[in-house]
Amino acid sequence: YPEDEGYIKKKFFQFQLTKLIHRQASMLLPVTADLGKVCTHLFRLNKKIIVIPNAVNTQLFCPTPKPTSPIKIIHIGTMGYQKNIKGLLHVIHKLLSNGTTFELVLIGQAGNDVLQLINASKQLKASTVLTGNIPYGEVAKHIQSSHILVLYSRYENLPCVILEALCVGLPVISTAVGGIAEVINSNNGLLIHSENDTSLYNAITQLLYTYNSYSSVSIATQASNLYSYNAIGKLYNNAYKMIEYPS
Repeated sequence: YPEDEGYIKKKFFQFQLTKLIHRQASMLLPVTADLGKVCTHLFRLNKKIIVIPNAVNTQLFCPTPKPTSPIKIIHIGTMGYQKNIKGLLHVIHKLLSNGTTFELVLIGQAGNDVLQLINASKQLKASTVLTGNIPYGEVAKHIQSSHILVLYSRYENLPCVILEALCVGLPVISTAVGGIAEVINSNNGLLIHSENDTSLYNAITQLLYTYNSYSSVSIATQASNLYSYNAIGKLYNNAYKMIEYPS
């Protein structure tokens, strides 16, 4: 992680307090196995670990009919170093310049550097929709009208937007960082290397041509069964039943 964002760079008191809380816990319930390993190593723990992913409001993030064209690629999140938005825009510009046709939807607040990159390219400017920060319900509508979610992050844990996109039925292209590889597979998307523009270029090209081979219904059904409030609630309930409380 960058020095200004890594957890171990937090204030000494905050780090020690968090470590104490972890050590006093009966078990760990991380959202990914990867996070569980990180916490175990960071705080030198010997705890039972049960992975419980983030929950998705599947009443809001659910499949709806999509327009057949143009294909919409959506990116959701901050537009800074972590998400490698400049790398994403570089690849998108190359694809558009080579004649590939699609629309890019960027949800989140774009800084001046991002705006300058978009304005410097006629292809990007013509094909990119910038929404800025929008209400939660509007995010769901944009995902429902899109076809592919792309995240080119340098590091992550497990972004909620990936689970939300899956519950809508979108295949996902994402870097294999953090716990993302625990949820993305050949049935619901493609994993790529971080900071590898060629890998991203090839993945987007592949998915644009093979989009119809993915079953939106199957992706949404499997994701809903795993990440709905009801499914996650059952996991928490089962975990709490395993705790041995002092008499």
